[in-house]
Amino acid sequence: MLYERLAQLSAINEDMTLLQLRTFLCVVCFPNRSQQWYAGRTGVGKSAMSRQVDRLSRMGLISKRVDIDDRRNHRLSPTLRGVSVANHIEGQS
Repeated sequence: MLYERLAQLSAINEDMTLLQLRTFLCVVCFPNRSQQWYAGRTGVGKSAMSRQVDRLSRMGLISKRVDIDDRRNHRLSPTLRGVSVANHIEGQS
């Protein structure tokens, strides 16, 4: 199923690794959680998650903001572009 989604992303010129896709879909499905939460949810380390988040952020698919309750953490949410890409993927399923 994830490989089919990667193929759909390729069709709309979004180049993502499987881990980036997992992270992206997790952020879309569970927005406004901490970056550490997503690391635990996807089973990757904090440093690997940080790299994935940076890449997805540069692609304009997710945004990260400092958590007001704990400034050491970041909260992640899909951007409008990210929601549009996710809707496109969902519409192709």
